[in-house]
Amino acid sequence: MKTSLKLHDWLEIIILTFLFLLQFFYAGDTYFICGLVMAIILSLKLKNGYITLTPLDYCILLIGLYDLYSVFVSVNPLRSFSYLKTSLFCIYYYWILRFLLTDDSKTKVLLSSYCWIFGLLSILAVTYFVLFTQSIRSIGFSDLYPFRHFYQPLGISSNEWANLQILSGGIAILCMYYCRESHKMLFIISVISLLILFQMVVSFSRGIYLALFPYLFCLIFIAWKSIGKRYFCLLSSGIIVVLLSLFVTYHQEILTTLRMNRTVSQQRSLHSRVNELDATIQFVKNHPSGGGNGNYTLSMDSYLYENDEAGVTSYASNLISQILVEKGWAGSLLYLLLLIVVLITICRRKDIVAWGIGLILITYLFREQTFSVFFMSVPACLLVYTLLAILLSPKTIKERHALPKNRYTYWLPVGIWILLLIGIQWNVRNKKHNSSFLTAVENGNTRQAVQEIEQTKRVPAYLLNRSLFYLNNFEETKDSLHLMKAENAIRSSISQNPSDIHLTYFLSLILEKRQNEKESIAIKKDLVKRYPENTLFQWDMFKQAYRTGNKATACNHLVKAITLSPAILDTEFWAKLKENDSLFCQEIATHLYNHIASYREENPITLAKSGKIALSLNNIPLAKKYLEEALAQLPNLSMAWYNLGKVELSLGNKEKACIYEKRACVLSMGVLSTESMHKKFTDMQSKPRLINRILLGNYNIKFTQWYSDKLYPFQIE
Repeated sequence: MKTSLKLHDWLEIIILTFLFLLQFFYAGDTYFICGLVMAIILSLKLKNGYITLTPLDYCILLIGLYDLYSVFVSVNPLRSFSYLKTSLFCIYYYWILRFLLTDDSKTKVLLSSYCWIFGLLSILAVTYFVLFTQSIRSIGFSDLYPFRHFYQPLGISSNEWANLQILSGGIAILCMYYCRESHKMLFIISVISLLILFQMVVSFSRGIYLALFPYLFCLIFIAWKSIGKRYFCLLSSGIIVVLLSLFVTYHQEILTTLRMNRTVSQQRSLHSRVNELDATIQFVKNHPSGGGNGNYTLSMDSYLYENDEAGVTSYASNLISQILVEKGWAGSLLYLLLLIVVLITICRRKDIVAWGIGLILITYLFREQTFSVFFMSVPACLLVYTLLAILLSPKTIKERHALPKNRYTYWLPVGIWILLLIGIQWNVRNKKHNSSFLTAVENGNTRQAVQEIEQTKRVPAYLLNRSLFYLNNFEETKDSLHLMKAENAIRSSISQNPSDIHLTYFLSLILEKRQNEKESIAIKKDLVKRYPENTLFQWDMFKQAYRTGNKATACNHLVKAITLSPAILDTEFWAKLKENDSLFCQEIATHLYNHIASYREENPITLAKSGKIALSLNNIPLAKKYLEEALAQLPNLSMAWYNLGKVELSLGNKEKACIYEKRACVLSMGVLSTESMHKKFTDMQSKPRLINRILLGNYNIKFTQWYSDKLYPFQIE
């Protein structure tokens, strides 16, 4: 196969490969320089190249326009704007490939360069897996399955990494076809394919295992059509050897995965997916236009994630739910149109490359229905767009419409980037002022803090920081003007973003200070009724009842708060309450004991919490019983191991206590954590817990995830 690459083609492929590799290492790009590089290359391609537009191209353009539109209708424009940058980067990349891939030789070089990257990343990932395995086994575990989520190569979550392996493997399979005349490259690609297969198997993911069947079929199909019988037999033998070797080594983990719904974590995962589907249907009924790009967890928070046990996540359980929630019916129809056009394009080509791409995309789409990363992962988007660009190779598709050319068209990509840069500057300016505001607050410089926070735009995140700051100022100065500013800011924030339930909670605190007890209590009662498993809302009702002398109601709410977050018993608040109101605390202790003693469920999370409560109440036998039962079902609970270590220490079993404490350290600080990190963990656990961190810890994480900035350090207590 003769190559037709010129110098500029080589430079473009090198740049594209470098920018793709950069996405795996979280390189900071505040001013979107990568986007500028893409824009310049695309502008030059528009000036000197030629392209024929297809229905698939129009779909990609419409998606880009819809992503722009989403910023203006989003409940959280900051997040949607951030997503717009990613979308534009990927769309620029797609159009560059549409101009670049004019013959098989260019496609071959591009795919080969990507395969070298996959080889490098695979070696790093396999090395990390070996270290991960050694670390888990060094603390006394032989079964890796319960700890699979701790395997995070290059800091990427195990599920996201597994999804990427489907696309990486797909690219390697296509490269095998394009390099079929080079025995050396076939051997290298075969080795890389086997490394990718290794990573897919050791992900111990049910969705990946289901996707393995079409993936292996595609690999064998392309290999059969691309390479000679000798290489095909060698590759097939390699696949069999890898699968058998892994089964012999990790048979327990593989069998657990294949059973699909045996373990507690699998059952919890399935249950959460069913709940998420129900919540998606409910959300779309209430918000047919969607919540805006990048706002899935924010939009679904009031439906799913205000239960403390649900935790905090940044991923959707499936792609369809994410599209419906973020993009609404209009955006969903657009992506459905894209899917139909892709299928029609594949059927029209009717060659091995088209069928191979079709199988890869179907396999990946299937996996996205069990765990969605497409809209969160830039590498995944780039690889999908690579497959689509190869599918539209001009050599195998008829011309439809010539792209109009004029001097304005040439620099349109750069012009769009400049407009985006204005938005980036706006975003950077907000973050700069918010950072200066928080620094001024920390230094006690109130005047500067006011100047800085007022320089931020009136969007939900900064309106909330304004409100909390002025509420705190009122507490210090008793100036009603601050309280009025706080209320105006929080109400404006709620009107822009009603999906953030905590905004309503903070409004109730402000109304309480404004002596509007009726509305404040109504909000609090509504929140605790809708979200009874939320520690913060139970805590606030406890404070309300305790302050008004209704100790029976206060007792019920505090008991509920402690059962949700037993760490409250390790705070200075609890120590002071025992000093100031010992009878009330004795009543609380009695209720807690009755609650845990009568507990009959098998939920490991609740068992672990009950064990912690029993430990705090100095009921060692009950604590040991509950903690051991919890860890038998879910052995990845780090704090349960720590508490069990304290139990064993109280029983005089120092050796066991040391083992359990080490397990807690490794599971909390990471599988590659050092002894100094372990010491930091144990020192931290020996200190009293901060009540504010317990009550607002989850929301601090959510705030950073939703708004990409820091929350004002408001003191709940």
